Amino acid sequence: AASIKEQSLHLAWGSGDTSWESSHQVEKVFIEGEIALDYHTIKDVRVFTGQTVYQSSIDYIVESSSGIIKRTENSSIPASDKVTIEYIQSTPPEPINSIKLLNELGRRTADEVLFCTGDENGELITPSGRFKPSNVPTNNLFLKFTFDFTDAA
Repeated sequence: AASIKEQSLHLAWGSGDTSWESSHQVEKVFIEGEIALDYHTIKDVRVFTGQTVYQSSIDYIVESSSGIIKRTENSSIPASDKVTIEYIQSTPPEPINSIKLLNELGRRTADEVLFCTGDENGELITPSGRFKPSNVPTNNLFLKFTFDFTDAA
């Protein structure tokens, strides 16, 4: 925390990628027991044919990070039938070597950086608890930023 406190700290916000959290619907056929979707990472996958909705883990398995859907061995999905797949392209995990936001819109430098310790009567109130300032280095930092609602416009 001491080395972090000595750096210039920023609160930044961005718009990300417009494809994140977008919905998709495709019709595909399992080839050798697999369907590769055009996007990954995916979530909220629904596989169906007409009114028949197939069950995840029973009829198919989703490999979210690769965008692959695999037909299970005892699946009720007919091997050569076309299925409809609805899914959401989820926000991918941030790369460990990332050095900036995607489509950054703004940033603010910290107004105040304090060492602090947990204290149920502390004057620093956060979602994870209450803290009091400390004059000696601790493992906790309290960061204060000025963020105006017009900054988000």
